[in-house]
Amino acid sequence: MRLPFISNLVTKVSPDEVRHSTAGVSELFAPNTRYDYSRETNAIDNSAVQAGVGWFARTFSEAPIAVYREEDTALEIQPGHPLTDLVRHPNAHYAGITLMNTTVQEFILTGNAYWLVVRDLRGMPTELWLLPSSSVEPRRPNDGSAFISHYEYSPGQTTIRLDPLDIIHFRDGINPANTMKGRSRLAASLREIWTDNEASNFTASLLKNFAVPGIIFSPEDGNVGFDKDARDSIRRNFSQAFGRDKRGSVMVGSGRTKIDVVSFSPNQMDMELIRAIPESRVAAALGIPAALIGYLVGLKQTAVGATLAELRELGYESGIIPVQRQISEQLDLQLLPQMGALAGEEVGFDLRGVRVLQDDADTLSVRTLDQVSRGILKVADGQRILGLPVDETQDAYLRNTLVFQLVESGHDVIPPAQAEAQDSDPETRAAAAQDFPELKLLDTAENGG
Repeated sequence: MRLPFISNLVTKVSPDEVRHSTAGVSELFAPNTRYDYSRETNAIDNSAVQAGVGWFARTFSEAPIAVYREEDTALEIQPGHPLTDLVRHPNAHYAGITLMNTTVQEFILTGNAYWLVVRDLRGMPTELWLLPSSSVEPRRPNDGSAFISHYEYSPGQTTIRLDPLDIIHFRDGINPANTMKGRSRLAASLREIWTDNEASNFTASLLKNFAVPGIIFSPEDGNVGFDKDARDSIRRNFSQAFGRDKRGSVMVGSGRTKIDVVSFSPNQMDMELIRAIPESRVAAALGIPAALIGYLVGLKQTAVGATLAELRELGYESGIIPVQRQISEQLDLQLLPQMGALAGEEVGFDLRGVRVLQDDADTLSVRTLDQVSRGILKVADGQRILGLPVDETQDAYLRNTLVFQLVESGHDVIPPAQAEAQDSDPETRAAAAQDFPELKLLDTAENGG
């Protein structure tokens, strides 16, 4: 991808400085083997991997990005924040959901994702562009004087030098082989992905080769052989007679011929177990229950296990939310300070609209309302916890009008729950009755006197 404006923002690198990147899916490797699986395996082209990564990216987009600010005892979303607006409308060519969806896929597949920050004349970020991880390589000086001195972006034959301040670099951990980069969580599963590809190719080859097993023709008389022309003719005639749509047709030979079928029984051709292992490994690497992705190994377990709703909640909590934290904290570190952040601001994801987490929200609502009604929380604090508009006039505890609040002059107000507990103590009420005769009358009425 060549960006038309990029030449005005960065310095080009001479051809002598170009070092071709090995980033991307090809960087995946399988340990304890001399065979280079990465040369024959592209994880993104594997159907099982694409199904898992696709589910991850689609589900990730359910929660929009947001900027929060600490207000008293809770974090409040800051509507219309410049960072939020920029991420939701990164440039004139694609929307924020496309940016985030593709970022997550790059992050999962390669362990790295890169955003290019474009600025106005004042130096303020005005656009965000996703750079393919296969075209970006972080570089450091030979003397190690800087962790990263610049990034090299190679969209084609030209390599462009990018300032680290203009790159938002999302890493999935730290790659021990290159500490400037993250490492794909699918790296250790590359052999299983290769196995799944080969199993798929084997099945496809059987169907492509006329959907018939291998066959050996030989003369019935062992003393007679077929010359080359005869062999070629038999091979051609058999393929034309039984290939593709002609399966089950009849062919009549011109001589006595022995036919041996090289075949497998249906059980021997069953690839279910072989293909189940890669599915389970990919699901585990993504932190997602296999049933959510539609993997057969997961669907069988779900039939006798947890419900799909429970699995989806587990997938969100173990897979999506940890990646949300990784991305939001990187934006805290690199992008938020460039947007004129105020003290106490931080980037997060607004989970209120995520349907699978609504049960937790309902539980929070019930618990908060109970604490407010019992006088444990102030009404305004309850509003903050529930993400509701805060009415500052309600910065007070709810009180039960049937309970007297005992306050000595010069002391802080006792919360109603504590006052109610004290009022129920016989010694406290007896002492208070000396100053409040109405308490004595109330006690007498309650005791039937």
